[in-house]
Amino acid sequence: MPAETPLNPQKRLWLDPLIVVAITLLVFSPVLMTTFSPLDDYQMLSRNPAYHPPTGRGLVQQIAQPQFNIYAPLTYSIWYAIGMATYANGELPAWGYKIASWLAHAGSTAAAWWAIWLAVRHRAGAVLGALIFALHPLQVESVAWTTGLKDILCGGLTFLTIAFYIRRLETGKRKWGQYVLVAGILAMAAKPTALTLPATLLAIDFWVRDVPLGRRLRTSAPILPAAIVCAGIIYLVQKATNLAPQPFFLRPLIALDALAFYLFKLVWPLNLSQDYARTPELIRSSGAIAWTWIMPAIVGVAAMISRNRKVMAAGLVFLVPLSPVLGLVTFDMQQFTTVTDHYMYQSLFAVGLLLAMSIGRWRVVAPACCIVVMVLGGLTVRQLNLWSDSEAFLAESLRASPRSRLVRQVMTTMAIERGDAVEGERLAREVIDLGGDEIAWDHLSQSLEMQGRLIEAGEAARRMMDFMSDRTPVLRMRQIFSLAQRIPDADLARRAALHWSALDPTDPVPRQILRDLGPASRPKE
Repeated sequence: MPAETPLNPQKRLWLDPLIVVAITLLVFSPVLMTTFSPLDDYQMLSRNPAYHPPTGRGLVQQIAQPQFNIYAPLTYSIWYAIGMATYANGELPAWGYKIASWLAHAGSTAAAWWAIWLAVRHRAGAVLGALIFALHPLQVESVAWTTGLKDILCGGLTFLTIAFYIRRLETGKRKWGQYVLVAGILAMAAKPTALTLPATLLAIDFWVRDVPLGRRLRTSAPILPAAIVCAGIIYLVQKATNLAPQPFFLRPLIALDALAFYLFKLVWPLNLSQDYARTPELIRSSGAIAWTWIMPAIVGVAAMISRNRKVMAAGLVFLVPLSPVLGLVTFDMQQFTTVTDHYMYQSLFAVGLLLAMSIGRWRVVAPACCIVVMVLGGLTVRQLNLWSDSEAFLAESLRASPRSRLVRQVMTTMAIERGDAVEGERLAREVIDLGGDEIAWDHLSQSLEMQGRLIEAGEAARRMMDFMSDRTPVLRMRQIFSLAQRIPDADLARRAALHWSALDPTDPVPRQILRDLGPASRPKE
């Protein structure tokens, strides 16, 4: 029997989002004790030359170009504004970014609460649904990982867009449609995967009203041009590197495997890792691809058999934000794993939405959800405490995912930085054995050079340059050129200068080096 609603359901309604935000801030407060992660945070922020110091000219340069195959100008602008406000004594401190992630997640949760409330009009359901979204341990990666701010901003703006869209449907007022357009464009500027917003809005429309598809398309059409532009940017910018595309007939099975993984982590959020090493090649070689499709297929069929419009709509809201990163199209992260926690940030909104609807229909669901919220909050605090100690967190991640190349790569970087060349060599060779890329060979070169094994270091550097990647810093090319002079190895010096020149065409030094070295004395290997 449906739960009775209060006579005045909006009495002191403002208390509900305050409660949700306060609990979210309390549970996620340990994030303020964390620092930059060795994964991406170093390259994109703390050790990025563009932030030392952050200037107005540097901001323009950051906005004008993608970083690490992602073009997110709104996120870059916020990062840069934080840097300009906190930079001191030649250092970019982490605390400003941690406060920003902490507050942004609370704000995103408030936006999720509003959208859920408008969709279900049940106060307890909206509060508990928003808390399930906010406190699930899968959200920790987006909040604790500094560069995960792009996921939080994109998610929060997406939820605002959904709320504005529901108000547009309820009132028919044009101003809400204008808010939808502005918030949607900002979401795409925060992270380009928000190009899926038109499809999400269609699903929300399906939830709210039962009208012909043509009317739904006309209502959501204004945001479509922005999504098309965003899709074009993704096509031009986010190219997969060092990754062979999978056959088209296997991609649906890869996507279903990813969905099976996410469904499992939803109900069993333990043994979380930065890299689950769930690559297409691994699931094919292990044979998992032959059976992991069963669970998501059963869930999908059950939703359709139910013929409940809202259940099917919630399923689409869950699926649509994940669609660009399920493996239906090749993306860069697949060289390490197809699945990762922060991809779930927006999809968890659908879980909260579905639970809110259930609470509105069956009273017994509310106490169960209260227990789930408390359990999830405890697990989230535990996971946040792991992030406060990088070495402990990486060790836990490797235990959860023993075949992880990415975690080993980060551990190798840390070993080299603390001067442990032997450990750095060991880890680098493990990464190479697992199919390492140019970063692994570069780590091996650095470890061998630190041990005085210069000839071996030069050969490892040569293997690194075989990848011809633009991810190697110019400074590293200069160091390899210096190594080549010490060996001496004219061919290695020439290759380092060629790569150096390609990375920085405006620098005359590598061109002069090439003129001084003269023609190649040996053929390319």
